[in-house]
Amino acid sequence: MEEKEKEKEKEAGTVSRRDFVKDAGLLIGGAVVGAATGAGITYVAAPGKEVTKEVVKEVPVTKEVIKEVKVPVTGVLEPAFEAEETRYLVFGT
Repeated sequence: MEEKEKEKEKEAGTVSRRDFVKDAGLLIGGAVVGAATGAGITYVAAPGKEVTKEVVKEVPVTKEVIKEVKVPVTGVLEPAFEAEETRYLVFGT
């Protein structure tokens, strides 16, 4: 019974999902292999030309030294220099 149904589907011109994906994969794979082969042939067949050029240029070097000097602070302290204070919240007492 199943064979008759399969034959009817093939006769009607329908393509199963599996067959479609399989055929599409073969088509794409063939295109990739063909492109890679074509690229390899043209790379090997292309005439090679070696170009070497040495460039020497002197660049002035500037060295800058930054020294941090601590200055005594009067007035407001930055939050990073304030004493740390811990606060607790107590619930239910």
